[in-house]
This record gives sequence, structure tokens and C-alpha cells, in this order.
Amino acid sequence: IYQLYNNGTQSISAQNNYWGSNDSIVVESWITHRPDSAVFGLVTYQPIRTLVDVEERWDVPQGFRLYQNYPNPFNPSTTIQYDIPSESVVRAEIFGILGQRLAVLVDEKQSPGMHTVRWDATRQSTGVYFFRVNAGNWTRTIPLILTR
Repeated sequence: IYQLYNNGTQSISAQNNYWGSNDSIVVESWITHRPDSAVFGLVTYQPIRTLVDVEERWDVPQGFRLYQNYPNPFNPSTTIQYDIPSESVVRAEIFGILGQRLAVLVDEKQSPGMHTVRWDATRQSTGVYFFRVNAGNWTRTIPLILTR
């Protein structure tokens, strides 16, 4: 049971709800409207979302995004996540402080969604490294700090 209160005079909309059905008559039968006062605005529950709509909305990122690695600083390995909103050729690389490429972690076409890559820096010395990801025309770089 969820309660949504509108304490203002204007109507508000509870959007993108999943009710288990996209039939508005069925959904309306599950909603109890009990206004606290006639001066408060209405609450509407549209659009009604089906389970498929909800899954698609949460599974596909809205844009490209690169997250900071975890842990950071790290020893000897770290995990990096990134989002891609559409199928893309992705290249993910590790660079040293002087710009030398040390590793290619990903070089393939990937489907939309969140992706995770792990870098094991066992053979590297303490220092700052850079992770660069390129997907289509989108490129981002983050620093990684290896401590021993």
C-alpha cells in the first residue's frame, strides 16, 4: 500500500507507475481517493506503465557515463563501470602518467547497458594511471591511483 498526498491547491500527477495492468479501469479500482480537504488538488496516476515499459526504462541508460573506479586508491586490482545507451564499438584502455598505453581491456561491440571491467595492476608500480573509454564519438578518462 502506497500513500500519495497532495497538500497543494494545484493538481499533481504521479507518473510512470506500474500497477500490474495497463487497463485504466482495473487500475482505478485499486486506487482509493480520500481527499483530506476540498481545497487540495487532485492526484492523477497517468501514464500507466506496463512491466515491459518499466524494464526497458531501467535497463537502458539514458546517456553515456563513466563512473570512478572502485576502490580508488587500489591494490592490486580495481573495477570500473560505464554506461552506454546504444550498441557501440567500445575501446577501454589503461595509460601511464607519460601517456604510454599499458593495456587494452575492451575492444569490441557492446550492447546498451551498464558494463564492468576489472584491471589487475599486479605488475605495475605505485602511481597514477588513466582509464580511457571510447564508444562511438564519446570519450572519457578518469585517473586511477595504485598504492602498494
